[in-house]
Amino acid sequence: TRWFIIQLNDELALMEDVKKQKIIKEIQGVDRFQLARFFHERDISKFNPTKNPITDALREQKVLSLSKVEKWWYSHIHTNSLQFDGVIPKIEFYNLYIEATKDKHMAMPTFYRYLYKLAGKLVNKRMIQGISRKRVYCIMLPTLEDARDRWRYIMADPHWSFPVNDDDDDSDSDVEVDESTV
Repeated sequence: TRWFIIQLNDELALMEDVKKQKIIKEIQGVDRFQLARFFHERDISKFNPTKNPITDALREQKVLSLSKVEKWWYSHIHTNSLQFDGVIPKIEFYNLYIEATKDKHMAMPTFYRYLYKLAGKLVNKRMIQGISRKRVYCIMLPTLEDARDRWRYIMADPHWSFPVNDDDDDSDSDVEVDESTV
């Protein structure tokens, strides 16, 4: 089964019956021979019926049909709300997912199987943490751009757009200054 998803204007559906009938008569009044000639003379040699165009409506449909893990990961790569290109304990990262989605049935190994598919090869490390010098299993997250490129690859859409990352700006515009002490 093939699906072609487009977004249409529903203006005709909301129109009065009199106006709607006028438009329908106008469409039906088109000379069928001219229309057939137009289609007969049209060059379709480069048309590929197996390659469906990727539309914004198709992207929206894909987002609506994501699993919980995919939605959670997409929200982070869309908003840049994780510390990408950093190391985080595996249990901590898993708990971030559980707290955000309230998904009590997702086992940690299953979560990481999904994540490996979405993020690509995650580097596993054992690191010493805290005063107790306890060894903890950690993962190194990919860079934001690598995560977004992987998303485009998985969605088979090289043109999937994300918001521009303004975090690279080195200005201190978000620092508040107490002018009473100056």
